[in-house]
Amino acid sequence: MTEPALIYVADVMCSWCWGFAPTVERLQRELGLKVTIVNGGLRPGDSAEALSPRMSTFLAGCWTDVGKASGQPFDMAGLDRSPSWRYDTEPPAQAVATLREQAPEHALTLFHRMQEAFYAHAVDIVDPGTWAPLLQGLVQDVPEFIERASGEHGRKLAWQDFAQARRWGISGFPCLLIDDDGELGLVTKGWAPGDTVVHGIQGWLDSRAAPVADGAACAIDGAGC
Repeated sequence: MTEPALIYVADVMCSWCWGFAPTVERLQRELGLKVTIVNGGLRPGDSAEALSPRMSTFLAGCWTDVGKASGQPFDMAGLDRSPSWRYDTEPPAQAVATLREQAPEHALTLFHRMQEAFYAHAVDIVDPGTWAPLLQGLVQDVPEFIERASGEHGRKLAWQDFAQARRWGISGFPCLLIDDDGELGLVTKGWAPGDTVVHGIQGWLDSRAAPVADGAACAIDGAGC
């Protein structure tokens, strides 16, 4: 029998997932649970939206709400890009999926680094040219990794993740599943306060009573963030 582990279905460019980052770190630190990241696919490829004034205003409201609820920092300069810039979540998902294939123990670290770069420092992580500093210490050959991750191989891995999330019936992020010796159970749908999630999962570990917390989420239909 294997130890229970968490599957974290999320998107680097999902603001509620950025708000959820401290909780994921608490789950690892306080409960010692292994966490595997699976890219949810919020606005990848053809579903990406240009950063129009309407889109920028919408996201500014979402980011403000997430910041108030979670305490996570946001640099609103990230919404001052050209209106032609596309909010494409596919490229960072490619990087995370490729690193999970090569060095799974570092995939969540890269996910969190990309989140922080995008939200707290207004780094354009859609552009693979910004990835090198975020990969330091995680891969041996950074240029080779970027070439592989940003190309067709990385794209294939990312879309495999997106498809898996849909097979699980997940269309909003963040979402936590618990893997108990091959049996999957839903833990959280959307953002919830850290204490709620941590105590709920601790209760599950003690009694196997599935804790399900519902909260605000970024959905692939454009609702929520």
